[in-house]
Amino acid sequence: MLALLAWHSRTELLRVLRAVSPYWFAASVVAGVCLNVVYGLLFDAILCKYTGHSHRRRHVAAFMMSQPGKYLPGKLWQAAMQSIALAGQSSVTSVGVANIELSLVAVLHATGLGVACLLASRPPLALLAAVAALAIGWAFVRLPSAKLLLRILPRLRKWLRTPHDEATSVPVRSLWLFGLTAASLAVNFAASWFLLIAAHTTLSPLQLAHLLASLWLGIAASLLALPVPAGLGIREAAVAGFGALLAPDVPAALLISIALLARCWQLLVDVASVLVGSMLWRGARLQRGK
Repeated sequence: MLALLAWHSRTELLRVLRAVSPYWFAASVVAGVCLNVVYGLLFDAILCKYTGHSHRRRHVAAFMMSQPGKYLPGKLWQAAMQSIALAGQSSVTSVGVANIELSLVAVLHATGLGVACLLASRPPLALLAAVAALAIGWAFVRLPSAKLLLRILPRLRKWLRTPHDEATSVPVRSLWLFGLTAASLAVNFAASWFLLIAAHTTLSPLQLAHLLASLWLGIAASLLALPVPAGLGIREAAVAGFGALLAPDVPAALLISIALLARCWQLLVDVASVLVGSMLWRGARLQRGK
């Protein structure tokens, strides 16, 4: 699917790649790595909620080093890599639950940003959509959401091999969680906006907003495609599909080219995240050794 889309839009894709600003693209990659750091902090907060223990640097490092796991089929390997890295500190159940919550928060944020950009011509409604995404994401992380999921989804509970009462919750600072949720939403927007600026498109501001809406809704769709590793092909096809509905005045070849550019951006962000995570992990080990 990915190769077919690339071949179909090859002329526009080459034009977009040649016009990319290296400085803005580098800024988008840095923002993407920062986004993974924020998600790593949310991962730590969720684990702290269910285990009562926070090992912030190790949790962030384990989350960032596990990024290659999402390119394997099944959406399980990222959590497995984290469990191996955190052996003896957090149970497999807690890590699995944290990944489920974090994935749902990412879907909420991508959907909220997509809807906000779709309503860009009506700023009050766009702001309301962004605030709603922020509030729902914060509440989802703040409350024992996984505990409710385990109660209503017995198959998930069986897969995680946990009884009803194993997933307990402890209070986590609301202000800290709110700050992390707001930061993840803001950095997510900044990274995508920098990427569009780097592409040097000649679209109007409203067209750019609709393009961003298609991109974020495509990301949300790829996150929900559980069997597909990293949503390869699903995201790009979804961007093209949403773009045809939401931004019919934007050429399909340009939509696909931006989606493929975003895929290249994602790969670079994941590689950089592994490197940063490795440095954090080394620093955590040195700190423990003192």
